Amino acid sequence: LYPKSALNMDEILDESVTLCANSHPYYNLRKYRHQGEVPHGQEGTVQEYVENFISFCREVKAKLKSNGVLVTVIGETYRDGYQGVMTKVETALEKDGWRILDVNTWVKANPKYARHVGRFVNSVERIIVACKSDEVPVFNVIKKESSIGKFKVIRGTELVTGEVGYSMGSPMADITNVITTPVFNTTELKKIDPDFKHDAPCREDIYETFITAYSNPGDTILDNFVGSGTISVGLRLGRNVIGYDIDPVSIEFTKKRCEHVLIQTKPPLSDAA
Repeated sequence: LYPKSALNMDEILDESVTLCANSHPYYNLRKYRHQGEVPHGQEGTVQEYVENFISFCREVKAKLKSNGVLVTVIGETYRDGYQGVMTKVETALEKDGWRILDVNTWVKANPKYARHVGRFVNSVERIIVACKSDEVPVFNVIKKESSIGKFKVIRGTELVTGEVGYSMGSPMADITNVITTPVFNTTELKKIDPDFKHDAPCREDIYETFITAYSNPGDTILDNFVGSGTISVGLRLGRNVIGYDIDPVSIEFTKKRCEHVLIQTKPPLSDAA
């Protein structure tokens, strides 16, 4: 864990990281602790924000393996009207040489109320998945219980010819790129340190899904904006974790969170030991 800006990650060997999962400070939404003279997220214009966003991503790209993947969670900004931040970031990533694998929709089941003149309450964020190159990335299919509940022969629709096709339904189905969860519950953080506060922690299950899909046990993963330390879930999944944050308070809390995860996941000593 490094308490410094992730614009320079010389501590990491180039092409050694399988996955970077992160969430940049959203544009013009919050002011975080200890962010320096020109805080990322407080740029004067959306264009400047996107340019800085890409600068951080270029440093990430240097550290990723040749088929490495970036997973970045990003939300919209509605101050002074719709800004199109999410779309502009996606377009800028592609222009800068990233291959967009998917743009997932994260739906928050209980979004925090915000003033929304002329529009509906926003409950959606995006999770952009981009590959460093045209090479095939690590990808592990993730399953969930299907609505069928058991193996079942399913009758298809009747064709013009009168023929009918059949398929075999399974009790398990691949997850979709629409993810619905409640908003983060800060009580999870208070169990580790009741005095720690973070304005925008990301849920563990979001990170767990993408870490499981885009890396394997033993791989090294990175979060260059560790914030509340959600990347610590990677330790439970058998990954090696590297984290950066310019806020030393966040780094110290992430260290506690990582230690907590390691204690919980440490296998018990056998009788022989």
